[in-house]
Order: sequence, then C-alpha cells, then structure tokens
Amino acid sequence: MRRIRPRATIFGGDGTMKWGMASLLTGSASLTVIALTCAIAAPPPQKPVAQRDTPLLSSFQYRNIGPFRMSARVSDIAVPDSPAKAHRNTIYVSFWTGGLWKTTDHGTTFTPLFDKQNKLTIGAIALAHSNPRDIWVGTGDAFTSRSSFAGDGIYRSLDAGRTWQHMGLTDTQHIARIRIDPRDPNNVYVAAMGHLYSDNAERGVFHTTDGGRTWKKVLYINDHIGVIDLIMDPKNPDVLYAATYEKTRLPWQLVEGGPGSGIYKTSDGGKTWHRLAGGLPGGRIGRIGLSLYPKNPNIVYAVIDNANTTKPIGPDDKVSTMGEIYRTDDGGAHWRKMNPPDVNVMPKGPYYFTQIRVDPNNPDHIIVTGEPFKQSFDGGKTWHGPIMEKMFGDFRTLWFDPENSKHMLTGSDGGLAVSYDGGKTSKAYNTIPVNEIYTISVDNDRPYNIYAGIQDHEHWRGPSQSPMRFGVSPRDWQALSDGDGEWITVDPTDSRWVYMTREYGGHTRLDQKLGYETNIQPRAPRGQPPYRFLWTPPMVLSPHDPKTLYTGGQMLLRSTDRGNSWQAISPDLSTHPADRIMRESEAGLPGGIPWFAISTISESPVKAGVIWAGTADGNVQMTPDDGGHWIDMTAKLTALGARRDGYVTRVQASHFVAGRAYVSKSGYKFDDFHPYLYRTDDYGKTWRSIADTLPDAPIDVVYEDPFNPDLIFVGNDQGVFVSRTGGGHWAKMNNNMPNIPVFDIKVQHRSHDLVLGSYGRGIWITNIDALEQLTPEVAASNAHLFDTRPATQRIHWCFGANDYLFGDNHLVTPNPPSAMMIRYYLKVPAPSGAALIIKDANGKTVANLKGPGKAGINTVAWDMRKAPPTPDESNCTAYGDKPVPPIVDQIEPPGRYALTVDVAGRHFAQTVEIAGRQGWALGPSPQPIP
Repeated sequence: MRRIRPRATIFGGDGTMKWGMASLLTGSASLTVIALTCAIAAPPPQKPVAQRDTPLLSSFQYRNIGPFRMSARVSDIAVPDSPAKAHRNTIYVSFWTGGLWKTTDHGTTFTPLFDKQNKLTIGAIALAHSNPRDIWVGTGDAFTSRSSFAGDGIYRSLDAGRTWQHMGLTDTQHIARIRIDPRDPNNVYVAAMGHLYSDNAERGVFHTTDGGRTWKKVLYINDHIGVIDLIMDPKNPDVLYAATYEKTRLPWQLVEGGPGSGIYKTSDGGKTWHRLAGGLPGGRIGRIGLSLYPKNPNIVYAVIDNANTTKPIGPDDKVSTMGEIYRTDDGGAHWRKMNPPDVNVMPKGPYYFTQIRVDPNNPDHIIVTGEPFKQSFDGGKTWHGPIMEKMFGDFRTLWFDPENSKHMLTGSDGGLAVSYDGGKTSKAYNTIPVNEIYTISVDNDRPYNIYAGIQDHEHWRGPSQSPMRFGVSPRDWQALSDGDGEWITVDPTDSRWVYMTREYGGHTRLDQKLGYETNIQPRAPRGQPPYRFLWTPPMVLSPHDPKTLYTGGQMLLRSTDRGNSWQAISPDLSTHPADRIMRESEAGLPGGIPWFAISTISESPVKAGVIWAGTADGNVQMTPDDGGHWIDMTAKLTALGARRDGYVTRVQASHFVAGRAYVSKSGYKFDDFHPYLYRTDDYGKTWRSIADTLPDAPIDVVYEDPFNPDLIFVGNDQGVFVSRTGGGHWAKMNNNMPNIPVFDIKVQHRSHDLVLGSYGRGIWITNIDALEQLTPEVAASNAHLFDTRPATQRIHWCFGANDYLFGDNHLVTPNPPSAMMIRYYLKVPAPSGAALIIKDANGKTVANLKGPGKAGINTVAWDMRKAPPTPDESNCTAYGDKPVPPIVDQIEPPGRYALTVDVAGRHFAQTVEIAGRQGWALGPSPQPIP
C-alpha cells in the first residue's frame, strides 16, 4: 500500500497540533488570524524505498560536463550585512533547482554549500546581521511557474554553510522571504506561499524566537492565500510589512489575483497585523513586491500586479495585467500611485517577477525586476533603461551595495551578474555550473557529441570529450537555435541532421553541414482547428527510418521527408475538455497554457508501426498498425492506481520485445508526489506497477537500457534510480551527483556511457559497461572479469594548457582517461587486490598492473603506453606555443593483446584490443600568449 504524504508536518513536542486564536480589526472588516505554535519533531516515518546499492553502484562516478555558458534561473542573492568592505567579496546566490553557492573572491570561484540536502530548489536566503556565518535557507522557489519545484522547509547553518540543520516548516513547500532581527539572530520571520497547486494550512508568516526550535504562524488568511514578500524596518525590527498573494495555479492556467492579495503591517513583532488601505487598489490583485528606504523606513514602495486592468502587449491579442507602483511616506497610512496610467512597469509575466528595490542612498531611485529591466529616479513617474542590456534578461532579484549604489548584483534567468556603474555596463559570473535541461540526445561521431534543450537558453551541442588535454570547457559548446530549448534529437546515422522544438511548438531542422535552420512547423489543414502544442512539444525519430519523424499536438503527426510535410495519423488523443482549452488572452486571464496535448511518443524499435503516445492530461494510447487503429490504455492504468489526470512524462517502447513498454506519470501539478510507473509485456493487455521501492518523488523519465533488458533507469525529482531486475527493486545511483531532478536519460551505444540531463545542474556522464554485463549469475559469483571493449588512443592537443593562463574563473570538466578500462567484480573484498598482466602478440609483457580488491565493481586503467612514461605525461611544451602530440614510439601499437587477471584465487584470461588512434583536426595552430 502506498503511503500518503502528510499534508501538514509541524507538531508540538508531544506530537500534537497546538493552536491559539487571535482577532484583530482591519479598518472596515474583522480578520481572524490563527497563530500556530509548534516544536521540531522527528520526521514522519517513510515507506521502504530504494537505498544506495553501495558495493555495486558507488564506482559509477559522473562527469558534470556542461553546458554552463548560459547559467540558469537565480532565486535570491545575499551579501554579508557588514560595513567591512572585505565582506563585499563574499556573495551567496541561490538557484531554482541548482542549490546554494558561495564566493569569497567576488565571483572568481564558487563553492556549492547545499549539495548534501534533500532539495536543491531554493526560494530565499538570509544572513544574520551580527554573524555572517549564520545562514538561513528557505526551500522551494516562489515564482508560481509551470516549472516550479516544491521544497521541504527551512534550514539553518551556523558555520557558513559547512553543515545544515533542518528547522521545520516542511509543508510550506515554497518559501518566499526570510527576515532576521538585526538585534537577535534567533528572532526570525518567514514568508511562505504554501502549496502551489492546492490549498494547505502551512502558509503565511511564521515567527520563531528560539532559532527555529518552535514556530508561531502569526499571519494567516486562509488555506488558499499565502505570503509572497516580507520586509523589516531595520531601525525598529518589530515593524514588518507582508504582502499576501491570492492565485489559483492549475496545470492548464494561472488565475492571477483576487481580493485576498494585499499589504499587512505589524508594529509589535507579529502579534497583531492590520491590512493597509489608504489609496491601495482593491479587487482582483495579483502578486505584490515590497521595499523600504532604510534611512527613512516610513518610505515604502509596492509594485502591484493590478489584474483589474488589462492592456494588449502584442499583435496576437495577448494581454497583460497592469504593473503599478505605489508609495507611502508615512509608514503605510496613505499611499499614492506613482507611475502614469499608460505605463505598465511589468509588461512581461507579472506573476513571475514583481520585485522592487529602492536605492539605499536615494529614496526616489527604484528598480523593478522583470523584462525589460528599467529604473526610475523620481519614484516611478518616469522610467529609463533598459539597464544591463547586454546581460540575459528576465531579471528576478537585485542587491544594492549600501555603501555604493552603483555597485549592483542581479540575478536573472541567465545567472548572476554585477555592475559597478549603475547598470550601464555589466559582467556575468558564468563560473557556476548550473542550467536546466529538458531533453538530451547523442550522436555517433567519434568522439560522440551531446545535444541538449535548455530552459531559456536554446539548444546546444558539445563534445563528450575535448581535443584539449585538460578537458571540456564552456567554449566547446555551441548554440544551435533560438528560444527556449525543449526537445532535441539527432539522426543516429548522419549527425548532419538535428531536429528541435521550442516552447509551444516551434519545430526546426538544422543542417549542421551547411549551417542553416529550416522551419518545419506543422500546420493544421485549412478549416480545421490549429494544432495544440505543449510548452515542451515532443519530436522523435523513427528507429526504423531516420527520415521519419513524429511530433504531437492534440494529434500524432508524422513526416516521412525530414519534416517538409506532415500528416495526422490519429484523432485527438487528449481528453480535450472544451471548457479548459483556452488561449492565453481568453477572458483576460494571462497564464493560460496548452495542456491537453501529446507529451511523449515512442515507436517500437522491434516492430515498425507499433507507436505509443501519452498526453499531459493522462491518456496513454497505442497503435499497432501505424495509426490505423488506436487502443486506449488509460483505464487499465487507472485501475492499478495510476493518477487518471497525471502528466504522462514518458512512454518508452522496449528495445527487445515488441509488446513491451514502460509508462511514467507525474501528479506533481496536482500536488501529488507519488511515483507512478508501469510496465506491459503484451501490447497493453495487462499492466503491472514497478514503482514499489521508489521514493515519493515525481517521475520525469523512464529508460530501458539498450543492451540489458533487465536494466531500467528512472529519473525523478531526486536524481536517478536503477533496477537490475526489470523494475522489481530500485537503487539510488546519484553517487557524486546531488539530489537534482533528472529529466532525460540516454545510453550512447558505442561507448556504453549513461548520459543524464538534469534540470538544474546540466549533463552528467558515467560509463555503465560493467553494469550492463552484471547479470544475476555474475553477481552471484565470487569474482568475474567483464568483457573489455576495444580502446582508442586519444591524442590531445597541447595548447589546452592555455586554459590555465586566463585566471581561475574557468569551468573545465576533465576528459575521460585516454586508457583501456579493465573492470572486474568481487562479491567480497580481496585484501591482496588483483594482479593484471598484459602481453603483446609476441608474448612480451607490456604492462604489469595492480588493481584494487574492494567488494563490487573495480576498475583498472591501462594507458596503452610503453614504460617508463615521459616525465611530462602530456609531452607538451610549457606554454603550448606549438601543438606537439605524444611521440608515437611511446605508445603501444594498435592490435590484440593478451590480458590475465589474478584475483580472489581466480585466474582470468581475455584478449583485448587497441582499435586505433584518433586525433583532432583543429586548423591552424594557435599563437603563443605573449
């Protein structure tokens, strides 16, 4: 039986809920505020779930390869609040799904601080005024996005991020702001938005006076309305202003705003609150951002998403609610609107941005986040900009240096940036390895390339290893398209052809040989309804003919000529409820998104014409005859416990059996975190759940290994899990990868590399050749030597040394070893290790190696060189002024060799092969650095 995730997880010391009631008046109406007191208790018991299978899986360490040139969405920035200028070198920056990072050298290098925690999605960070080593982190981003992720409460570190303690508020899910009393670091206030897709009680403003051991819920409207911003008077920390936020987030629409959104003030540390009026708008109000002028805290600004008024923003009839600026000079008693009626200060995504900052040295200088990024020097009457216009847009947060207002740090969907001249010029800190990947693909070039579709940042291609001897750097990656990168697939027979989709259905074909991109967007026939495409419209190649493509709107579409023409081969496969299918502009409700359409497609590699399709609204269907007939599997899956309306994140047809397929569903956008994973072996006549030992985390992808039918991988919001029994038992396989969402999985066939696309930290690679060979019979034996694949000698260019002549702010991922990888398995440890001898065709010993004897899978790398190696193993000159490849005479020649391994009392013999050598043609040699 599947355990239901608790809806509230804060309890008193005896495990009981402790309630207190208080009433207060808000001008013309009475508001009941519920104060909840709780103490930290042990977390509720969890169902038995997959654990790390350490002896077998710990050897699979990943390379985090990129691409990192474009960074990812920042949620918050914090700088030690100290007059000591040395502290300006220290910056903390958090990301939606990329964790918390710190620099102490003003951005030259960054260190991750939160990677060992359960959730790396962060909404807010705060530093204690009296002790910059005292850090609070609120998990769960607070941006109401279609790609928002829930957190698991609030954390505190007393040693600058080395260790963390969970301090409760588990069910808040999305924490928007943390405020610390400058007089007492244990006196802390937290603004929580609460569940994004459903109502819950753990939302509002929470207050602790004992450093998080107990909390009181001091501002609470109801289970539907949360708090999205919170500011504190630095001169009188008992005075706080809170912005409440009413909205309804549905999978297919955001209904922005309502009468519950407003601004509240307390003057007694949260004991009582009153709602401010005095010129503020009422009615349908959306998100609100707050900021005060620290030298005169009676001056407070609010940026308000006024949904009572809408304004067209484009020729396609899209509309935007009006973003307005309000200011008070008397602590909230009276407000006046500052911007002209025809100026919308938030023309793009007001639910998505809506933060305001006032210059700490000029009460009339304000900046509002968003796109474009503009500023006003007269309190909002006139606007100038955009500022920092050479940075990636979609700005989300801003920090002013209190000692120098022209020194600003900004966080956007393109990462962290700095300006020293008030935004005229800027510099990106692109040295943090974060980005958000939807899908990946691999080609069969030598070495192979990886392709990725990235949120906000187009599609990219990069090598699995670099010609430069030090490894893969951001300059090895190349952008292939425009827009938000969604699905991408490359022709496995000819990497010249790459197919991509962007948000809401932009379909293109890229010719990598000639360098041009062709629009292959499917269009519905005249007189028929337009095709509905999701934010992430799938596009896949037929495994039987690389000229044949499939994509999906509400119907499955096929092209047999590389996308030049399209044909619908299905009816509408979604539930297509007429009352929920709407355009963004309908009824003036921005935030509506296509939902009732195909989300995943897979054709059987075993039998052509057997095609599976899943939709965002939960339907799973299959055609056995190339679209002639369709069989609906949805009811059978629902009968097994699958969520009927759960997003079908992936359907994968088996590589081995024509009637076998795997289906994963996600209920995340209904605040359902259960794993839904199913398998059929008979074309969908019968199904069984294979999710029994997976944790309560939404599943994003399921992938069957192409070489071992019992080896199944799952990517969920916690990382990657593997089953060696076809889904019977699961083990976590993150190893050196943190707990980040894994959205896509591929195995590169020639190299046997497992390639993961994560939504937060880029691409991760590890070789799973031995894991694919680890059958139950092998695992039951005392020792086993795995088949050793033919190895290619890589000749790397020497001028890669120049990467180290440009300072320390360069991200470089090491190449895999240029070596033959010899792997063997031990059921129990062998204290004396392993002895490996390699002989050439004449019986001469060319290598005498020693191997480890740990239980599990062991690896020995033979560098394929003659002994002894040269003193400088790279054989490069000191500054790389001339590319000098290794001397051929120092490398063993291609051919077959005899390998023997003696370990744990067993003797193994095997023939291994050096298949050849490969270098890179790079054109003219680079010039030496002066």
